[in-house]
Amino acid sequence: MSIINPKKTRRSLINPFMCIVLIVIVCGTIGNILIYNKTVGLKHALHEQEKIMEHARAENASLKNELYQALDAGALNARAREQGFIKITAPQYLAAH
Repeated sequence: MSIINPKKTRRSLINPFMCIVLIVIVCGTIGNILIYNKTVGLKHALHEQEKIMEHARAENASLKNELYQALDAGALNARAREQGFIKITAPQYLAAH
């Protein structure tokens, strides 16, 4: 009686190829997760900066209003009267000597 052993071949080409494909898939998935997390973080940071910008715009508008009220001709004349200033129509320092 003879014993026949089947040919023991290893699929040496398929196993490394499958490992490489699996590693690429895992690395791609991890990379996509990291990029997504960075994108979400950037979105939140932009939203916070937009809030800061809106607050700064509102504060800027109120400061402009205060400035325009302070520099209004009527307000300047009233302040000059309060301080006791008088208006000189022909100042001497502008005359040529």
